[in-house]
Amino acid sequence: MFKKLFKRNNEIEFLMPISGKVLSLDSAPDPVFSGKMMGDGFCILPESGKVYSPVSGKIASVFPTKHCVGIVSEAGHEWLIHFGMDTVKLNGEGFNLLIEQDQDIKAGDLLFEVDLEGITHKIPSTITPVVLTNLGDKKLSFSFTGNVINNDKYTIEIE
Repeated sequence: MFKKLFKRNNEIEFLMPISGKVLSLDSAPDPVFSGKMMGDGFCILPESGKVYSPVSGKIASVFPTKHCVGIVSEAGHEWLIHFGMDTVKLNGEGFNLLIEQDQDIKAGDLLFEVDLEGITHKIPSTITPVVLTNLGDKKLSFSFTGNVINNDKYTIEIE
């Protein structure tokens, strides 16, 4: 999709993985995410159940319950997309994985689909954290807010 991963040394270009409303990571209704214990990032309140890869790289992990995918980008950043809260309890119900562990992927590839209508009443929230897990003590900043469209290009800055 795009060749240049970095605009500057501290900026990362990526494609938005899900269409919906961007929220701060602080708004995640799970302290593991809101407390940034997994890393820094943002949340999306999804309007669609289609989840795309934000970057080119390799699938590092696929949770057996299909609700969470880890990606290592070509630049070495570790991305985690965790669809909804308490979705692990659904044991894969409503999730259709289209990738597998160790698979090479391109930015914009469809990773999985979620029956958003079917799972919404079974979980406390569909808020979906998108986190970079290997930043150490560094923080992310971004200026995008409001509604976003999957596969549109955005930039985050590592501080």
